Amino acid sequence: MKMYRTSILVASILTSLFALPSWADLEGLTQISVDTSVNPGSDTTVQHKTEVDPSQFAFGETIVTTFQDGEIADWNGASQVGWSTSHDGGKTWRHGYIPGTSSYYWVQVVSFDLKHHTWLIIMVAQDMVATDSNYLNPTEMQVSRSYDGVHWSTPSPVYGPIAYNGWVNRPWVACDNNIFSPHFGNCYIAWNDLNFDTGASTNDVSTSPDGGITWGAPAVSPDQTAGSIGGVAIQPNGHLFLIGGYGGPDLPQLYSIESADGGKTLNQSIYITTEYFNYAGQGNMRDDPFPSAGVSFDGMIYVVTPDCRFRTNCTPGQNIGSANDIVYTTSKDGVNWTPITRIPIDGINSNIDHFIAGVAVRGSIANLWGDDSRDGLAVNYYYLTDAATCDPTVATTPCRLYAGFISSSDGGRSWSAPTRVFGPMNILDLAVTAFGYFVANDITSIYVEGRPQAVYSLARPPDPQTGLLNQAIYSARFTQGPDW
Repeated sequence: MKMYRTSILVASILTSLFALPSWADLEGLTQISVDTSVNPGSDTTVQHKTEVDPSQFAFGETIVTTFQDGEIADWNGASQVGWSTSHDGGKTWRHGYIPGTSSYYWVQVVSFDLKHHTWLIIMVAQDMVATDSNYLNPTEMQVSRSYDGVHWSTPSPVYGPIAYNGWVNRPWVACDNNIFSPHFGNCYIAWNDLNFDTGASTNDVSTSPDGGITWGAPAVSPDQTAGSIGGVAIQPNGHLFLIGGYGGPDLPQLYSIESADGGKTLNQSIYITTEYFNYAGQGNMRDDPFPSAGVSFDGMIYVVTPDCRFRTNCTPGQNIGSANDIVYTTSKDGVNWTPITRIPIDGINSNIDHFIAGVAVRGSIANLWGDDSRDGLAVNYYYLTDAATCDPTVATTPCRLYAGFISSSDGGRSWSAPTRVFGPMNILDLAVTAFGYFVANDITSIYVEGRPQAVYSLARPPDPQTGLLNQAIYSARFTQGPDW
C-alpha cells in the first residue's frame, strides 16, 4: 500500500486586498485569501480554488483566520491549512500556508494566548492509504504556533497518531486570558475521541501551560456517549466548559462538561436540551448542527445552535418538512440553562432554513474588549430561502444559498434587522465532500474594537476558462447597531 504524502513549504504571502464582487450586499466584505494549493502526491481528487471551514480570533487589532484549502472531492478533508492575518482591524490582510504540512487535513481552529503572546492553530492530520477505508487511517492532532500571526511553526503533535481503530474528531482550542483567573495562561484543546473496537466515545482535554509548546496527558470525560465539541467556554473564575452536541446519555442532545481545576479532571456531562434539527431541506449540504459558544465579562455563557422546535412538523432526528431557526440559551454556572429562545431573523412560518451559526460576545475576556457592561451578541449564519422545495440538480428548483448576520446590543433581549451579507450562491458552485456540498462545519463572529466582524466561505460562479470552482474566505465588517 502506497502512502501519499506531500511536504508543503510556506506559500508566498499575499499583501494586497482582493476586489469585492459587484453583487455583494455588504460594503465591508473583503476576500482575504485565495487557494493556491497543490495535489498531495498523485491525488487528483483535490478541488482547487476552494477554501472552506474558517475559524477566526482577534486580539486588539490583530485578527487571525485559518481554513482548509483544496477540498478533497470524495472525502471530508483538504490538502493544506491556510491562514490569513490582519494587523489593522481587518482593513488589509496577508495570507499563506502552515509550513511543513505533510498529510490531509480537516478541522482547524485558532486562538490566542495572552500570557505567552502566542497564536495557536490546531488541526487534525490524516494519512490516506489508497486501498483502505478513509476512516481507518492514522489520525493525529497537531498544533502550529506564531508570535505575530504571520510566521508559523511546523506543526507538532499534541495527541496521536491513532492508527486503524480510532478517530480524533472535532478539536477545539481556547486559552484562559483573564489575568485574575487562577489558571491564567492555560490553553486547552478539547476533542472527541472515538474507539471503533469498543464503541466508546469520550470528550478529552489536554492542557498547555507554556503557550502550546508542551501538552499534558488528556483528561477524559466520565461519559462514554460523548458527542462532538462545538466550542469551549472559559469563565472569568477559570472554570472551563466543553459545549458539545450529538452526545450525552439521552442522545441526541446538547450538553456541557465542566472542569473546575484547570483541565486536570472533567465532570459528568450536563444536559442542556434535546437537539431538534431537520436535515431534509438543505439541498444535500453538509450542515451538521454544531453549537457555538461565547462568554460575557461577568461569566454568562451563551450557546447558539440551529434548531427547528418552533416550526411545525419538527421531530428530533427526523427529516420531515421543517425549516430550522437559530436559537440560543444561557447559563451562569454551566449547569442551569435558560429555556431555548428563538432569534427572530424572519417569520416563524417562513420557508427560510437557517444553519451553521457562530456567536461572539462583546465585552468578553475571549475578545479582550470589556468595554460595555451590556452583552452585545454577534451571530453569523447561512440560510436557504427555498428549503422545502430546492433540489441542486434540478434547474427549475435551484437551491439559493445566502450568508447572513444579526446582532443584539442587550444580551438577546432585542435584535437588529438581519443583514443579507452575500448571495445568492448556487450550491453546485460549492466544494463537494463525501457528506455533501460544503462551506463549513463552524463559522465565527468576533469583536474588534467593540465592532462586530464575521468570516464566511463564499462561492462565485466557476471560472469559465478553466472550469475550476471559485470558493474563497471572506471577512465582513459591520457597523450596524444603536451604540456602535
